[in-house]
Amino acid sequence: APLPSGRAQVNDMLKVRYGAGAVSKEVSTVYGRYVVPRQARAEILRVLADVPGFLWRGQVTDRAGRKGVAITFDDREHNQQSLLIFHPNTGELLAHELLTLSPVRISSYQVILDTAWVDQPN
Repeated sequence: APLPSGRAQVNDMLKVRYGAGAVSKEVSTVYGRYVVPRQARAEILRVLADVPGFLWRGQVTDRAGRKGVAITFDDREHNQQSLLIFHPNTGELLAHELLTLSPVRISSYQVILDTAWVDQPN
């Protein structure tokens, strides 16, 4: 099934009603499962811009050495920070990291090196 690209559908897909923590997890899930077309990427970024709690972190380098731009969400209730790194020109998700805040350590990370369409699975 194609990814939604309308605002209401993207809000539902990213579980915006549950807050920034849920949204960051869903963004990571979407990019891990799909080749996200440009229109859907643009709408995902617009949704992220409107979700309370995300902070702009500016330019960063991901674990694969690629330049990107980052946003974070600090979830004090769960002692975690979610870091999303996007390609500065295409808006594609490059990486998602989950950090424990105290003591600071990496809980998990996902680096997306490539996405591609295939004619058939396997």
